[in-house]
Amino acid sequence: MDIDKKTIKGASLFAGGVAFGTAGIKILASKDAKKVYTNCAAAALRAKDFVMKTVTKVQENAEDVMAEAKQINEERKRLVTHWLTIAASAAEEQSQAPLLTVCCPGMPEGILGILAGKLAESFHRPAFLFSSVMGNPELLKGSGRTYLDFDLSPLLPLISPYVETAGGHAGAAGITVSQAHYPQMVRAMVQYMEDNPLPEQEDVLYYALDLSEDELPAALETLKSHAPYGQGVEKPVFALRNYCLVSKGTQTHRQMGKQQEHIKLFGRFADAVGFQLAEAYQSLGCPSTVDLLGSIGENTFRGVTSLQFQFHAIQASQEPLLP
Repeated sequence: MDIDKKTIKGASLFAGGVAFGTAGIKILASKDAKKVYTNCAAAALRAKDFVMKTVTKVQENAEDVMAEAKQINEERKRLVTHWLTIAASAAEEQSQAPLLTVCCPGMPEGILGILAGKLAESFHRPAFLFSSVMGNPELLKGSGRTYLDFDLSPLLPLISPYVETAGGHAGAAGITVSQAHYPQMVRAMVQYMEDNPLPEQEDVLYYALDLSEDELPAALETLKSHAPYGQGVEKPVFALRNYCLVSKGTQTHRQMGKQQEHIKLFGRFADAVGFQLAEAYQSLGCPSTVDLLGSIGENTFRGVTSLQFQFHAIQASQEPLLP
């Protein structure tokens, strides 16, 4: 790789700047000036040589860096899948609560926010996820995510008497709390949500694009190329039209959860999962072809990753999904 003149000029100015900076503020005599300028020129040449060697080294190691990055991402996905199963199971115990406050000791701190967002999206309410602090088991560190446009920020001052630290904004929050004060904090949060319930959701549902099931694999690859998604860059919502259920064994769908409140529909290219929507599907008469509104993702189970559509609304096909 060639180093352009601008790069070399920048290196020279930086090296020269360091040399002049250590010389102090004074007018140099001709002999001193010659010495300083000579040293600066030598520094510039060393900088140029260093830059070129560094660029070569980076080129040589680029493939290794990419391989390591992919390995890190795969490990992160594995952790997210593993801990999401645990967190979702614990969240099911709070099906009647106005918000979720789930504590999972041992959960890596780096995925708390991601999983809190997934719980909020799946259970349709704000969610706070806590884990023990490494090196200090008496403390819990938590991350919260809102649902829809509900503002979390007024909640933070109310819990300040019980927490070590609390900060955030309308859509997300971070909290550190002692194990001893955790129950009091949770009661204050629940009370706030009971006094300030989520607004009634609109009957109109919005989405980005109509898709058929055979378009899901290509759509997933496109979504991956624009990742990551999160607060401010939300994952697109799609309308999946004419989704045809297929038999796996003797079933075209399966109910899940302790109360059988979740539903998994079996498809040709992807299964579709709806949390808290088993009753909605049954109320339609368990049709064999449905329209779904939701997002495209992946599910890893026993080391196998497969395409999955998570839906938030369902209707029998051949009806307009939107009014």
